[in-house]
Amino acid sequence: MLAGFDNLKKLADGRVEMVIPGHDAEVMKRYPASGKGLEGVSVRLD
Repeated sequence: MLAGFDNLKKLADGRVEMVIPGHDAEVMKRYPASGKGLEGVSVRLD
């Protein structure tokens, strides 16, 4: 599990504020969909 967190940090270029728990349903409400047809599936964080 800790190796997984290390990988997330690496993928986020060390910007841990970009790592958001996917199990939090509020994420889908707070951020826009990453593309048309992806509502409720993935969001943009940039």
